Amino acid sequence: MALGLAGVAASTVLFSFVMIGLLAIPLFPVALGLLLTGLVLARDNTAPALRQAAGIILLLVAIAALVRVSALAVHLGHEHALHLQRPARAAPSLKQWMLSAASWLVPVLLLGFGLRLWTNWSVRRRVAWGVAVLAVPPMALVSFRILTVWLPIDA
Repeated sequence: MALGLAGVAASTVLFSFVMIGLLAIPLFPVALGLLLTGLVLARDNTAPALRQAAGIILLLVAIAALVRVSALAVHLGHEHALHLQRPARAAPSLKQWMLSAASWLVPVLLLGFGLRLWTNWSVRRRVAWGVAVLAVPPMALVSFRILTVWLPIDA
């Protein structure tokens, strides 16, 4: 699952670049496949079917929310980088940055509740995966800012 999280972060970063974004097209399904494989292997077979169904739905929504908030963080980084190149363009406001940072908690909470229903993991293990998910959007943003030094951000 950790490689899947890293792949989601890398693909959201790469999608925002002009030509190198084509590398993200095959990377994104592989990352999602790794995440889903990890989730299937972590399933608690002894749990009732309704509990497992609720857990997998929460986990799938958590993955979708993670992709969305990571893409939002990279988008704000992209807008900021464009503002630095062209000062006439408006920079993202502090409110946008704060809302983006607050939205990083949504996939963490969804994943925590989903893992509670889907697996029989300890609280410590679920919290550790929540922290790993919380690290994905800032990791994507920092990776984007590092790559903007070498790669063009606009066509």
